[in-house]
Amino acid sequence: GQENARFVWVEYSDIECPFCKQIHPDLTKLLNVYSVKIAWVYRHFPLPSHSKAQKAAEATECAADLGDNEAFWKMLATIFEEMPDLELSQLPTLASQVGLNESNFKQCLDSGKFEKKVKDQLDEGTKAGVQATPTSVIYDLKTGKTQLVEGAVPYDSLKQSLDDFMAKNK
Repeated sequence: GQENARFVWVEYSDIECPFCKQIHPDLTKLLNVYSVKIAWVYRHFPLPSHSKAQKAAEATECAADLGDNEAFWKMLATIFEEMPDLELSQLPTLASQVGLNESNFKQCLDSGKFEKKVKDQLDEGTKAGVQATPTSVIYDLKTGKTQLVEGAVPYDSLKQSLDDFMAKNK
């Protein structure tokens, strides 16, 4: 989305969560429809019950580090496609499929370089009141107002939530 967008959609998500996987295409569509009005910020919220979530989140951060923002989103989408059957040992191969150097990726992932970043985002979400995934918060950077959107709601409901929020905060 726009770097200077007034409205920011912050999503707290767990890459192993089936509901997060379900909502991801709808959020992608929402961003495409509102690309000049909103920015989408992805925050990791790996649930303790999902054994692959932490390392998969770190994998997306390694993708961003070795590639760019686009590599992050490609890796995220690719991991979502492979869940729940994904084995963590497959992550370097997936990185290669999105155009990253497999050896450099494996080195990044094995180093734990982004473990703290992912855990910090989990802590941030917890402090913000996130209790389940997916949970999103819509921010109006002009007024400081926020709106919570919880669960894997259908696209029409996501769109309505955003439309209503923007209309109330003109």
